[in-house]
Amino acid sequence: MKRLFWLLPLLLLLSVYGQTRPAYSVEHAVHEIQSKYVNETRQILVHVPLSYKTHRRKFPVVYMLDGHTPHPEMMAGILANQAWGGAIPEMILVSIRNTDRNRDMLPTRVDRFPTSGGADRFLDYVEKEVIPLVESNYRVEPYRIFAGHSFSGLTVVYTFVNRPHLFQSYIAASPYLQWDEQFVVKQAGVKLKDRTLERTIFLGLGDEPEYENGWNGFQSVLKKSKIKGLVYEFRKFPDDSHGSVVLPVYFSGLRKIFEGYSLKGRIRADTVVAHYRELSKRFGYKVIPPEDYLNASGYFLMREEKYELALSVLKENANNYPESANVYDSLGECLEKMGRLEEAAFNFEKAMNMAEAAGNSVLTAAAKANLKRVNDKLEK
Repeated sequence: MKRLFWLLPLLLLLSVYGQTRPAYSVEHAVHEIQSKYVNETRQILVHVPLSYKTHRRKFPVVYMLDGHTPHPEMMAGILANQAWGGAIPEMILVSIRNTDRNRDMLPTRVDRFPTSGGADRFLDYVEKEVIPLVESNYRVEPYRIFAGHSFSGLTVVYTFVNRPHLFQSYIAASPYLQWDEQFVVKQAGVKLKDRTLERTIFLGLGDEPEYENGWNGFQSVLKKSKIKGLVYEFRKFPDDSHGSVVLPVYFSGLRKIFEGYSLKGRIRADTVVAHYRELSKRFGYKVIPPEDYLNASGYFLMREEKYELALSVLKENANNYPESANVYDSLGECLEKMGRLEEAAFNFEKAMNMAEAAGNSVLTAAAKANLKRVNDKLEK
């Protein structure tokens, strides 16, 4: 079952009558799961980037615990802003809502929390019901990130120690690692020793002295374990409280995971292709360059009169972004310079029709002028 709803408005505008009305919101799809692992009906919220509806690409996924306001809106904003800035890829966000948080987030039973100890059943729910639902209904890349705060941060670390295959990267904000005499820290000391794990884990802590024993214990374990392939960072945020630290940890964790993602220096074919080839090797799926990068590379090559190479770059861009009118207009320009006028006319006409259907009057006019110029050449 799936339905759409609007979460907390991010901006309110005054109407002419002095009342407020929502202007911008974060749209999520709500999926309900009748779980056999936690024996109840559960909800997840799924937020897709804006380009999901206009392009056919696949996207990495962030699975975030504590999927209640304001966390889904906050994380969706971080993802959108940082992808817009080129620091991280666009991603799908899955917010997993709570019912009995103590039961699901805590791995062992402790008397003062009577329902605690259900983390493994909860992770069965995530592994065998949530992830399959997402991957069967959305276009996803094989790259998953797990994020959580406090008790849920403990769950993230517990998953990293016990089920590292589930996610490629982990972000834990103020993880409650002192739980049950540092149960998870002790597990890590045994299970992670001399392992090979191509994973990234980022842990952040605010001004929380009571959390530091578990924090220091886990950091010591990772230093001693000599885990091959592991990238990790422990970072403190002394100006933040237990509640406010969530945003800077999630932001910084994503930046750590995708460190080096953005392309530095000049945008040209040799730098773009090499950079995104390396990113693809690192993340385990084909990382597609932004449309503008390959487009700029194609024009750079045309200026150097390397038309065959320019054409191959622009064709790749069209394969990556087949819903974009601009890629066909650029292809037309390259083909025209190569003297392949009929192919150029075909691409200009395609760009014109697509731009017109999308309501892009500027590109429609440009493609129309290009088409006329080529057709005039063909008639001579």
